[in-house]
Amino acid sequence: MQTMVGTACESEDERLARLATEYADRQTEQGGRVINLQQELMTGSRLLIEADSRARTEMIDLHWEIQDDCRSLDQRYDQLGAERRSVESNRYWAPYLIDLTRRILLLVACLLPLEGRAVSKKTKATQYRVAFFSYQSKC
Repeated sequence: MQTMVGTACESEDERLARLATEYADRQTEQGGRVINLQQELMTGSRLLIEADSRARTEMIDLHWEIQDDCRSLDQRYDQLGAERRSVESNRYWAPYLIDLTRRILLLVACLLPLEGRAVSKKTKATQYRVAFFSYQSKC
């Protein structure tokens, strides 16, 4: 009976050894999968960190571009305000200048015929003098 118990124990021992071996193989296989997953996780994390770093760098660059655009828009707005003030100033003075110019032109137009008479009187006086002096020189 001992042989049966011994063989039965051996078979039980063999079965336990087989189970222990299978368990160790599974543990080794799972450990290998865990190591592979950890490596993939580390690679993915590294790629994610690099992509995040690039995205942040791009965002900072875009932020500075936006700041430059804002400064440019501010300068354009200031120039537009200066032009608007200049136009408003011209609108204020334009009617006065037009009226003044019209009055000066009207005055000049009124004085032109008088200047023509004065020129013609001067030319007649000059003609008389020339004739008088030429008559005296003959005498």
